[in-house]
Amino acid sequence: MKNALKLLINNPKTIIFGLMLIVVGLFTQINQAPYLYLLENNNLFIYDWSVIAERLAIPGGGAYLIAAFLTQFFHLPFVGAIITTLCYGLIVWGSYQIIRKLYKGPALSGLAFLPIVFLLLSLENSLYRYQGHIAFLLMVLALWVYTSLMDKPWWMKWLIGVIASSLLYWFIGSAALVFVLGAILMDILCLTPKWYLSILYIPASVVMGVLAYQYAAVADWHTAFTPLMYYDMVFTYYFQLYAWGLFLLLPILAILLKYIPFKASIQRFIAVVGAIITCYILMSFYGLVHTASNEKIAKQQYYTEQQDWEAVIGLSNPGEPVNFISYLNLALAKQNQLIDKLFVYNQQPPMELTGRDAETRTGLMMAAYVYQSWGCHAAAMKNAFDANLTTSGDYHPRALQLMIQHNLAMGAYEVAEKYISFLEKTLFYRQEAKAYRRFLHHPELVKADKWLGNINKSIAHEDSYLVSLLGLNLSEIVHANPQNNIALQFYQAYLLLTLDWQFMEEYAYWHRANREEPLPERFQEALASLAQGDPERCKAYGVGEKVMQHYRNLQSGRMPSHYGRSYWKYLYDHGVKF
Repeated sequence: MKNALKLLINNPKTIIFGLMLIVVGLFTQINQAPYLYLLENNNLFIYDWSVIAERLAIPGGGAYLIAAFLTQFFHLPFVGAIITTLCYGLIVWGSYQIIRKLYKGPALSGLAFLPIVFLLLSLENSLYRYQGHIAFLLMVLALWVYTSLMDKPWWMKWLIGVIASSLLYWFIGSAALVFVLGAILMDILCLTPKWYLSILYIPASVVMGVLAYQYAAVADWHTAFTPLMYYDMVFTYYFQLYAWGLFLLLPILAILLKYIPFKASIQRFIAVVGAIITCYILMSFYGLVHTASNEKIAKQQYYTEQQDWEAVIGLSNPGEPVNFISYLNLALAKQNQLIDKLFVYNQQPPMELTGRDAETRTGLMMAAYVYQSWGCHAAAMKNAFDANLTTSGDYHPRALQLMIQHNLAMGAYEVAEKYISFLEKTLFYRQEAKAYRRFLHHPELVKADKWLGNINKSIAHEDSYLVSLLGLNLSEIVHANPQNNIALQFYQAYLLLTLDWQFMEEYAYWHRANREEPLPERFQEALASLAQGDPERCKAYGVGEKVMQHYRNLQSGRMPSHYGRSYWKYLYDHGVKF
């Protein structure tokens, strides 16, 4: 213990750096693993020179490509947190190397982590691109290289600075402006010869932004000169601005400390206090930005893609509001529990069974998964296609998989081959894409495949790209394929949630004629209410004696033990009396 304390006292920079990096790494893995996994879906790296060239032709393309190359490995457990932590470590190391040009003491070793706090918090935003992290890292490393030129002839440093300001903007995007401001600031603080010439770095960088806007490489001025370049759509980007600002503040703090003669012990104390302040700011801002609902949505999507239905169900507690409840309902249906547990959870209006009104990438993919599970594959492909369009990398691997399946089943082989070729040029989806290729121009193989062969059986006469009337569409799907258990459960849920007595009655007769198993208990409860306990009608509907007895008890004022999750409780909450 004494030796450890002695080591901490004598080597505060190394120890603080190591401990802080461990804290950041653990925080990233424990709290942000689902977000990192989803980044892999949004930044698909295509091993194709034409795609790479397209990206390099727009501002920030270099940072994007590096980010996409790295995020492809986020597909693997823990790798996302490891790569991200190493990125943070390089940023802090580079920042500290820059600071050392002004101040060699250890006092700022803790506060040097402040910028990455806000980079880390940026990951909480589902619209944020990992490209912003890489752009920040490259900006720091570029500025470190620039500061190493302080002892070179002024004209050499100035020429390199002008060229770097221009090229860096095109390679990493708007973060290059932080490099420009940092270079000017360092020249001023270090009093380098002809430091005022560095002001010309500003027009050198701004001109590139103007050209990018003029030639439509960026959407607007806002995107060209702010962190908005690293977001999928207009959204608050204050955390990125905080990271930029705090990074530029570090040299100013360094020069102030330089002229204040602190003892070595005081410097070490400041370093420790700085680390504590950084951790406090991280936890405080995390509490403000992090929401349980966003985390739940990210985990819902992650577990759905892994087909871990038990985990999806485990994210929701009975009676609590459920964001994107379609994921929960899909998981329950996959476990054949949707109707039995339908009213255990806080259900939303019936149209939320699909999340079809969602406009975000997450919402579109959720609807695509739900439609696919029904066998409504055209609607699934439509939502997958729209989700693909909203993806920053232009290609969403899960969306591509859905579109491949649909087009193969429908015989659109040219379109399917196009999407297959994209996935074949990836690292982790290559083998799956090759497996799909054997179905091209072989309808007999498609029909023989368990999944692809059932697509046309699972939909009615005509599969619509738009599910305009949810109940009607589900009815057609179920009647076309009575063995489609997932669609069947959703149709039953729809009838129950809408209180559609007429169609409930019609469905009851159809069910008895086409299905061997009895009606789910919740549905029997609805029919018992419809028949008002009439034994003959209940028998005709297929209501069992157990449910009839529960209904009679309810009429006499005795609540059944399962009343809280029964259909009768749902009826009571909607003003229906017995």
